[in-house]
Amino acid sequence: MRSAILAALFLAALFLAAEEKSMVKEIPTKDLGS
Repeated sequence: MRSAILAALFLAALFLAAEEKSMVKEIPTKDLGS
Protein backbone atom coordinates (compact mmCIF):
# COMPACT_ATOMS: atom_id res chain seq x y z
CA MET A 1 0.00 0.00 0.00
CA ARG A 2 2.64 2.50 1.04
CA SER A 3 4.79 1.75 -2.01
CA ALA A 4 1.83 2.42 -4.30
CA ILE A 5 1.14 5.74 -2.57
CA LEU A 6 4.82 6.74 -2.80
CA ALA A 7 4.86 5.82 -6.48
CA ALA A 8 1.77 7.97 -7.12
CA LEU A 9 3.32 10.91 -5.27
CA PHE A 10 6.57 10.45 -7.21
CA LEU A 11 4.74 10.47 -10.55
CA ALA A 12 2.76 13.54 -9.47
CA ALA A 13 6.01 15.31 -8.52
CA LEU A 14 7.53 14.48 -11.91
CA PHE A 15 4.39 15.73 -13.68
CA LEU A 16 4.44 19.03 -11.77
CA ALA A 17 8.18 19.43 -12.42
CA ALA A 18 7.61 18.87 -16.15
CA GLU A 19 4.82 21.47 -16.16
CA GLU A 20 7.04 23.99 -14.38
CA LYS A 21 9.86 23.41 -16.88
CA SER A 22 7.48 23.79 -19.85
CA MET A 23 6.09 27.02 -18.35
CA VAL A 24 9.61 28.34 -17.76
CA LYS A 25 10.46 27.61 -21.39
CA GLU A 26 7.30 29.32 -22.68
CA ILE A 27 7.71 32.52 -20.66
CA PRO A 28 11.10 33.57 -22.15
CA THR A 29 9.86 32.91 -25.70
CA LYS A 30 6.87 35.19 -25.08
CA ASP A 31 9.15 37.88 -23.65
CA LEU A 32 11.46 37.65 -26.68
CA GLY A 33 8.47 37.76 -29.02
CA SER A 34 7.11 40.94 -27.44
